[in-house]
Amino acid sequence: MRSRLSTTAAVRLILTNSSTKLVRSQGSGSGDHVLEVGCGSGQLTRGLLARGLHVTALEPGKSLITLARQNLEVLERWNL
Repeated sequence: MRSRLSTTAAVRLILTNSSTKLVRSQGSGSGDHVLEVGCGSGQLTRGLLARGLHVTALEPGKSLITLARQNLEVLERWNL
């Protein structure tokens, strides 16, 4: 029996792969500072932080700002 990724897990995998490609293509590395516009709930932000980047994230939606803060509160190197 083949296991399948849930939709949420698949989206997380795509976001993680996208952040890796973005970071590599820009030559960004651990300790660099990046600006993320439209961070939503912070999933991509989390991937960028996991790569050692310092992230300043912008989000116009008040409810998404709250959600991003909840999702990222235990991590370091980010501003919202």
